[in-house]
Amino acid sequence: MLKLKNTLKRISMLICTSFIALTNMSLPVHAEMVKVQQVADYEDSEHAYRVEGDLHSSEGCSKTSWYTPGFLALKAGGQYVFCIEPWKEVGDDTSVSSTDLRTILNSNPVLRKRLSQIGYYGYWSTKKTRADYTTTQLMIWEERGWKVTQKPSYYDSKKKVIEDKIALSAKELSFNGTTKTVKVNETITLTDTSEVLSDYMKAAGYENPNTNYTVDGVTLRWSGNKLSLTPTAKAKEKFLLRMVNIGAEFVGTPIVYYNGNVQKTSPLNRVDDPTMSEITLNIQKYGHFELKKLDKQSGKVVKKAGVEFDIFKENGTKVATIATNNNGIASLKNLLFGKYYALEKTEPDKYFISNERI
Repeated sequence: MLKLKNTLKRISMLICTSFIALTNMSLPVHAEMVKVQQVADYEDSEHAYRVEGDLHSSEGCSKTSWYTPGFLALKAGGQYVFCIEPWKEVGDDTSVSSTDLRTILNSNPVLRKRLSQIGYYGYWSTKKTRADYTTTQLMIWEERGWKVTQKPSYYDSKKKVIEDKIALSAKELSFNGTTKTVKVNETITLTDTSEVLSDYMKAAGYENPNTNYTVDGVTLRWSGNKLSLTPTAKAKEKFLLRMVNIGAEFVGTPIVYYNGNVQKTSPLNRVDDPTMSEITLNIQKYGHFELKKLDKQSGKVVKKAGVEFDIFKENGTKVATIATNNNGIASLKNLLFGKYYALEKTEPDKYFISNERI
């Protein structure tokens, strides 16, 4: 990735180029070939660094250290990529094809996830500054076993921020796996004591707190670490809210660019196996109620059949007419939960109906 100075650079590049020329004839092509390009600004010395590590003599084009006097980055396929093999180098304008990181690190899922997290939290979820890129690259090389022996002044503080974000990304919502029973138009509020609710909500596309979002007939609203859920009449009787703390466009296995000889590079802009949390609502959509005709003077039930009541929604829409039985009781079953009132036909008194299932 990084340029060597003077003679050492020329010798190293000559060996690498010769090795590539001899082996590319039988190179398997996984996708359309693209060019790896260097983006260098050695005048920007703020980003100078040196890393050192063990020699991988069997890998070809081996080295035990990298040094750059300023900013240096790689691009492939039109996007920034990171070196994931510090003991190899890739020349500017080298042709590579793509595969996925799962294939390259199939036997090491822990390392695969760790690298993808460093890429996402270090670069893709940031403002993507030169400092973000350099910090991410150095963290990747440290993860691969190399040591940063000369580092930019900002490195330690930015690295800590990334490590803190990675640590939080392993947290599930404290109410993960919860099942609640709730009626239509009833609101339940859940508090996330893990304090990561905002990460999940924003990743799921519900970016703004104190804003109503509707998902499958259920209204969602969050603020701080509190999530409120209100089923509407359009909701089904079972509702599952499943979220990960990474945006959908960043979920998956990162791709890797390589040609079998030079260093492997990857944008690391996907997170392999992100943390997931879910909550289930069992929604009671229908209930029933009973009314009793009462004597206005004594307050006792008037045991008289045939006393009719019209049933209205809160907005005045009539939904049914019911009549008392011989015991003076009128009932209505399978009524969608909501706010209703009853109006007796013979004596125009209004009765407000309880929302409870009886």
